Formats: sequence, structure tokens, C-alpha cells
Amino acid sequence: MSSKEFGFPFLPIPFRPPKPRRLWVTVMSDPGLPPGYQRDFLTIASDIVDYAKFTDHPGYLNGYPRELIEEKIGIYSDFGIKSFPGGIAFEVAAVQGKVQEFFQRVGQLGFQAVEISEDMLSQPLPSSQREAFIRLAQDMGLEVLTELGRKFPDAPLERKEVIASSLRDLQAGAKKVVIENSDLVKLKEEDPTFFTDVLQEVGKEHLIFEAGPGQWPELAAWMIQTFGPDINLENITDKEIIALDAMRRKLHRNIEYSYFHEPKT
Repeated sequence: MSSKEFGFPFLPIPFRPPKPRRLWVTVMSDPGLPPGYQRDFLTIASDIVDYAKFTDHPGYLNGYPRELIEEKIGIYSDFGIKSFPGGIAFEVAAVQGKVQEFFQRVGQLGFQAVEISEDMLSQPLPSSQREAFIRLAQDMGLEVLTELGRKFPDAPLERKEVIASSLRDLQAGAKKVVIENSDLVKLKEEDPTFFTDVLQEVGKEHLIFEAGPGQWPELAAWMIQTFGPDINLENITDKEIIALDAMRRKLHRNIEYSYFHEPKT
């Protein structure tokens, strides 16, 4: 446990495990936060955040100068937070046939991780190609997160394929497998047993679920209450991070302040 002295150390509340974490992982979206604000915000919230995902795709692909990107990555590193470009950048590189150059540049800029997704590609990557990309990124020193699902799904995710694809990605070297928010919104309403089956077969510590932007905060609250506060969650904005931490620790109205409804020891 941390040796920090907190404001009210004599009032224990549900404990947030320290980093590095395999569970209770939180991935914050960075849509182009100014470095000054970013640094100030992290003085408050850095212990909550495990990864930062850069989501202003035009900005960091062809808008921000290299020095600004490196400064922002450096700030996250100073606070013990790994960062990576969102999967759309990888998909642009895949469409242009420049994945190797993309991975090289990701590492040169100082990102510690990369996301391999296909949610906007017209055709899913063949499994052999996907696994080759995972291994290539890993060989280049990057931590790999993969994603399953579509941003505009026309049919529900099939649990057997999700389980098989997740296990293949992990076997190839992926650190975590992310499930797309748009699919989760549909599944929560139409087939909530999907979550139970996938978590059981793949392992809670290997999966991250995109809790936003669709159905925030209802989806996150439901997942925390159903599967526990240590469920790994992504697509949380800076404005939602502190509320999410309170939800995980049972002290927020989105989960009906459940701390007060449980037996106290």
C-alpha cells in the first residue's frame, strides 16, 4: 500500500490497488488536452489512470508538431502513465500499407504502446495478418492492445468468435484485448450473458471494455455493479475520470452510493 498520508486516514474506504495493475485498469482518452492543463489535471488524477489514449486523430497524425506530441507523451511518462495513439491511426496506416513505418514512428515519438484495431476497415484483417502485426509491434518494443468490434455494428458480436479471437491475440503477444463500445451498448440490452461468458473464458485481467462514449455513465455503472470494481475500462474522458474512481469505490450517485448499503466490519 502507498506510504502517502491522506486527508482522513482514520476513515478507510474501498481501496484502489496501486500501479502497475492487471485489474482495475483505467484508460483515459486524451482528445488534445493542452500540456499545462494535462499536467495540472494529473497532479490530481494520475494515480487513477493507467494508460492515456490519444484520440485527436487528425491532430497527432498531421496537425500537432512533433515537439508537442513528445511533450505530451513525456508528461504522461512523468506521472507513470503509458500512452498510445488510438486505433484509427493504425487503421489509416493499414489502408495505406504503411504499418511498419507507423510502428516505427510510434516508438520514435516515445509512445510505449499501440492499439491494433479494425473497427472502420471495410474488411477485417485476416487472423494471420493481425497476429503478424501484433508480433511486429512487440518486436519493436511496443506494448500491444488489440480491439474487437465495429464502430457501426450491423449485427451483434458472436461470443465464440470473440473468445477465439481474444485468445489468438493474447497468444500472439497482445497485453490486453479491448471490446468496442458500440457493440457493448447493444449487447448490454440484447444479450448481457455475453459479458459473463467472455470474461470467464478469456479472463477478466486480459480484457478492457470501452465504457464510453455510448451510454456513459450507465454502461460503466452497470459493469462495475455486475462484474466488480476491478473491471478494466477504457474511453474515459478527463471529465469522467474522478467520477469513475468514485463509482469503483462505491461512493457515487451513479451506483447509488452502494458503500452505505453493505455490511461494515
